[in-house]
Amino acid sequence: MNEMGYPFHIDPVITDQFFGHFSNPSSAGPEKELFAAVLADAFDCYCKYSRSRKQGEIRLFQEAQEWIFAENEDSPLSFVSVCDALTLNPKYLRQKLLDHKNRGVARMEKSASNPRRETSVNARASDRRRTKRVVRRRRKAQSS
Repeated sequence: MNEMGYPFHIDPVITDQFFGHFSNPSSAGPEKELFAAVLADAFDCYCKYSRSRKQGEIRLFQEAQEWIFAENEDSPLSFVSVCDALTLNPKYLRQKLLDHKNRGVARMEKSASNPRRETSVNARASDRRRTKRVVRRRRKAQSS
């Protein structure tokens, strides 16, 4: 995963050559800048919030997911149209996003099925309860 949290790595030289014209407003044009911003926001929401439990973040993830995987290619702001305007391969990007999400699910399943982790978590909770009981008894004994 790269520093932006996207599930694929891009060679920096190629990135500059390919996306360099987006950083120069005079060469990209406002439409392509808008398309690049929409795509970046969708990737950001999809990658950041794919495992969130907060209601607002779940909604952002679902909206990004619906837009990215929608089959409607007629709209000028559909995922496929935006990718076409930016000369990107939408199938490749979708697959990389799915791979990213599946890796995260596999990691969560692995940690949930780790019996040592569950034991250590339960042991720590038990230790905290025991410590609280001891502290209460001491306070009660001191106050008597």
